[in-house]
Amino acid sequence: RMPYRTKLRQAYGVNVGAGALGEPRPRYQVSIAFGSEPERMQELSRAVFALLDSLRTEGPRPDDLLKVKEMELREREVALRTNQFWIQPMLSYDQHGCPLQDILDLPDWLAQADAGTVREAARRYTDPARYVQVTLLPAEDGEPRREDVAGAELPR
Repeated sequence: RMPYRTKLRQAYGVNVGAGALGEPRPRYQVSIAFGSEPERMQELSRAVFALLDSLRTEGPRPDDLLKVKEMELREREVALRTNQFWIQPMLSYDQHGCPLQDILDLPDWLAQADAGTVREAARRYTDPARYVQVTLLPAEDGEPRREDVAGAELPR
């Protein structure tokens, strides 16, 4: 996995996010965004897909999983001190009838997460046959460049 991480470090920045909605129908979204020189976009995209494939087949390395858990806990510790952190979870938990104290369960949840649970989540939520890839390229001579959306099988 190190070659993938090395390639991804060559991007200007990488942002990974995920979310789930229950209304009006259950659905989820996983997003991976990065900035790079246009010439590197295909290479970096291949690295992202290879890393996802590795997570689906092998799961994360123990040291990588530990780093992610520690990072999540540090970010949560800081976020807990801000009002902005509390607004969305409180609204969501209230809307779905979940106990508000469960918002604080992240440390317990992270303690239970292991390579197997991450591998199963990757298998469930990163289906390689269901993705949308969008590329924003710089304008040439004042004319916007338009590229096709590749690999799109949009949810119905």
